[in-house]
Amino acid sequence: VNTQLTKQEDLQLRKELSDLAKQLNKLYKILLKQKYQVKTLREEQFEKCDEERALKTQNAVKRAKEEESMDATFSDILLMYEKILSHYGEQMMKKKEKIQPKNLELAP
Repeated sequence: VNTQLTKQEDLQLRKELSDLAKQLNKLYKILLKQKYQVKTLREEQFEKCDEERALKTQNAVKRAKEEESMDATFSDILLMYEKILSHYGEQMMKKKEKIQPKNLELAP
């Protein structure tokens, strides 16, 4: 069996190997691009998640401040209501005292 290649067969195989190497190189470049795109996409998604978390945190802080403000306002309203009731009660007591003399003696 003759294992020697003819010059033409040798050239043909070298050309095929060269073409395969070129195709492999192109595929490798495509793979690198895709890997970079996936990495970039992941980074963008991570940044987006970070931005969403930051926004949610800001909204939560804002809501907490609003609730705190509402609680403070409610407390202020209750204090004013208590003052009004107290003042009203004092006024009613003064009117009662004017109506009923203090030194009323009952006759025996």
